[in-house]
Amino acid sequence: MKFDMKTDHDSGVLRLEGDLTIQHASALKGILLQSQENVTRLDLVLGKGAMLDLSTLQLFCSAHRTAVGQNKILVVRPEDPKTVAGLVRDTGYKRGKSCRLSGGRPCLWTGEGPDL
Repeated sequence: MKFDMKTDHDSGVLRLEGDLTIQHASALKGILLQSQENVTRLDLVLGKGAMLDLSTLQLFCSAHRTAVGQNKILVVRPEDPKTVAGLVRDTGYKRGKSCRLSGGRPCLWTGEGPDL
């Protein structure tokens, strides 16, 4: 797993590459929490070839709920949207509407966001 965080005022871009699967879930959780600390908007850019699994989606969902709870914005921007959309569909995360925990904001998995 590789990551790079860039900030500009109160916005941040966290680029994630490589193996983001269950073997790296604890490290990824820490990176997500730390990356959200000093920004009001965080864009997660998933590099082409990033390996994701159910645990990755769970962590992104949790990070989104954390952002909503702190009145912040979290956006997932995959460089290969079809692969991520397929994983979202295959794992049952695809939603028709936002969950009650999204605070009225678009859910990451409804397709309402910018790239999924």
